[in-house]
Amino acid sequence: MGIGNGVAEWLVVGCRY
Repeated sequence: MGIGNGVAEWLVVGCRY
């Protein structure tokens, strides 16, 4: 997280959780 792209942020969160 923290890339700066909102889409990438929630994508990473979805993969982690």
